[in-house]
Amino acid sequence: MSTYLSVIVPAHNSADVLEPSLAALAASEFPRENWELVVVDDASTDATELVAARHADTVVRLAGTPHGPAYARN
Repeated sequence: MSTYLSVIVPAHNSADVLEPSLAALAASEFPRENWELVVVDDASTDATELVAARHADTVVRLAGTPHGPAYARN
């Protein structure tokens, strides 16, 4: 039986740090087919959503004002 998990990454105006962070996750030794990557864009005003889309299986965009990382994880 294979292990399957979800990696949730909350992000707010994180385009500059998101690329290397998500690339490091993808380079991990844990087989990519055993986990999914979900990035929650917390009302960013930069290119966070576009950067996330290059790596994530799912990008959730929260509109309005930022809610904080705990809200994004939930």
